[in-house]
Amino acid sequence: MQSASMDPEMNINPGDDAFRDDCIPVVFVAAIYFGFFFISFLGGSNDHPQIEVNSVSIDNFSVSVSESQLTGNWSVILSIKNPYKDEIISYSSFELHVSYKKEFISGRMVINGFEQAAGQENLFAAGFSLSSAPISSQSARRVEDELIGSRVIEFEVMIHGRIKRFANEGSRSRAMHYKISGSCENLKVGFGSNSTVGIILNSPSHCKVRSRRAAS
Repeated sequence: MQSASMDPEMNINPGDDAFRDDCIPVVFVAAIYFGFFFISFLGGSNDHPQIEVNSVSIDNFSVSVSESQLTGNWSVILSIKNPYKDEIISYSSFELHVSYKKEFISGRMVINGFEQAAGQENLFAAGFSLSSAPISSQSARRVEDELIGSRVIEFEVMIHGRIKRFANEGSRSRAMHYKISGSCENLKVGFGSNSTVGIILNSPSHCKVRSRRAAS
């Protein structure tokens, strides 16, 4: 006869199942909490303004495939909003470029420094003229084909700047500094029958903005 001490079933502690049953909900809740914290830490931070492209217009536009150049007069209007309910954002520098297929086709357009109160939203206009902006021969042919075909060309607006955040004038000296960068992609500009005047078709267009802490 097999002794009780040798029977595997007799050696199971009945409290083990209860322990496991009690632990599972705790572990599950802890995992959810950690997941939300991890997401908030990596991607939930909103240390940057909210930016949209409200308008893009072009006149005297032309492309030269033989010389791989673009010409035209550009106007870009941005909507910039401070998303915070209790903090001021101060912009010490802010610039943008227009690109086609990731190729810069404009010089640096600078928006002068400004500040925004909590929740404030402003429109800012920037313009530039292209007398002979270089572009790759492949891109020049694409632009020409799009002008002849669909008469719609997709451009991007790239953004770079520096900001600082603080609650009030008393905390300005302790402001947190950030470098911001953004991309406003797939800006569809439609051209008329003469192919020299274009205007954005999909506005407003939201920009993807990123930020990272910077030294003061």
